[in-house]
Amino acid sequence: MSSLSVKFLAPSLPNSSNRFKSVRLQATPPQTVAAPASGAAGVDAERLEPRVEEKDGYFVLKEKFRQGINPQEK
Repeated sequence: MSSLSVKFLAPSLPNSSNRFKSVRLQATPPQTVAAPASGAAGVDAERLEPRVEEKDGYFVLKEKFRQGINPQEK
């Protein structure tokens, strides 16, 4: 009978000092934003309008917001 001898070598580990290098991040100061114009306030009021109304105990999408919706979704 013949015998077979195999030698397994473990891979070398990286230097442990390289694994724990600290990374420093610097924060930038917040930028100031100009106040919105009075015209933009009117647009925001339209966006805050509720799109649903309550009918018979259910919330239903208002008619003016139903444009472009598939009939199955109405």
